[in-house]
Amino acid sequence: MEKFNTTNKSKWAAAAIIASVFFAPGLVTAGAGHEGGGHMESSQQGKHMTKDQKMTHVMGTGRINKIMAKGNMVNISHEPISELNWPKMRMNFQTSDKVNLEQLKPGQEVQFKLQVDKDNNYLINEIHVVK
Repeated sequence: MEKFNTTNKSKWAAAAIIASVFFAPGLVTAGAGHEGGGHMESSQQGKHMTKDQKMTHVMGTGRINKIMAKGNMVNISHEPISELNWPKMRMNFQTSDKVNLEQLKPGQEVQFKLQVDKDNNYLINEIHVVK
């Protein structure tokens, strides 16, 4: 069995630092954040735009969990979004000023238009309640 010497301590310290970078709260977000569901989203996962590509839009569907009007944010449990290679998960999204959050309520099924820019920032610029 290998002894736990100074070299091994250094290896463990390096691994801990790397893990803390990958799992830092600021990196476990897509746009504005991610909650629960056991899935993590970071700039290391999924299909992402390159710096040469322009802004694009993708559609998503899901259920409203929480509205955070002061921060122009909404938490949605969304279905998979194949264009971004995202699984089904629960996430916080920033919304544009055009989105009227006062019309939304927890539990509503919605369809939303997600704007993705060249830096992989995500913004909901349209959201509609599915009747």
